Amino acid sequence: MLTKQQCRELFLARRMAIEPAEHRRLTGLIAVRLLKFLPSESIGWLHSYVSEGFRNEVDTTYIRKIVNETLPTHPRWVAPRMLPGSRRMAHYLWDDDTLLVPNRWGIKEPDPLLSQPLPVDEFDAVLVPLLGYDQQGHRVGYGGGYYDRFLAECRPDVLKIGLSFFEPVPVITDINEWDVSLSCCVTPTRIYRWPE
Repeated sequence: MLTKQQCRELFLARRMAIEPAEHRRLTGLIAVRLLKFLPSESIGWLHSYVSEGFRNEVDTTYIRKIVNETLPTHPRWVAPRMLPGSRRMAHYLWDDDTLLVPNRWGIKEPDPLLSQPLPVDEFDAVLVPLLGYDQQGHRVGYGGGYYDRFLAECRPDVLKIGLSFFEPVPVITDINEWDVSLSCCVTPTRIYRWPE
């Protein structure tokens, strides 16, 4: 059993220890599992965080490239932009023409002046950033609450898909009532699913 903070520290340390070649290989394995999963769920609009290299996240830019090049009918992608001072996000089309610019934390986001905004009720699935998660589908993010607020605004049937290099811990002990759980989590070796 771990607290959220213990989970953050453990998984961030494990993630930062992954060498670049292994990171690419593991991301590719996650992409292969996602390729089998997405068509079966009839996902038209897929919201995704834009991965941060400095925290060694699962590379969503690479996954997007693999999905788009492999699936004849692939989802349309959406990426978020954090709204400073609000702990909320706006959402924009993420295609090959989208200009991604780093925000004050170094996270790449669509340029709001040049990108097409989209409403949250359009999204069929969300790739949710996480540091760790447990066997009940509870996730631990970076602590800002952006995604819990966003996911609470989505349609009730939206699929909340975690991406992780690692297996879940048994239990995260300090889950709050406003924390939004995952529908599933895709790892290099399997997909974990939880009932809604």
